[in-house]
Amino acid sequence: DGPHFHAVGYGWIVHTKAIEQDTGYIVKNIGVINNVGGTIWYQLTHCGIQAGRQTVTYFGLCALSKYKSPPVPKELNLCPVCGAIMRKYQDETQTGPPPPPWL
Repeated sequence: DGPHFHAVGYGWIVHTKAIEQDTGYIVKNIGVINNVGGTIWYQLTHCGIQAGRQTVTYFGLCALSKYKSPPVPKELNLCPVCGAIMRKYQDETQTGPPPPPWL
């Protein structure tokens, strides 16, 4: 097989023959996968690992440079009974992503 790479993404890829002709990359689309974690685990079972080198990378909208982490407050509001981070109640009729666990 020789050196190669794998990519896992969301969405769909089309015109694979044109991509192969234009770039020389061989595209094998395995279709919809119900177990993304298992697919990534399989890929990592036969990848090269070298100290000081990154084995996995993210690109596009998933790139680490695109991620903006909300600031963590200096003091968390902890439950006096179990010690878990307490959150502000959010009405379940609202939409959007959940708040960070420290809010």
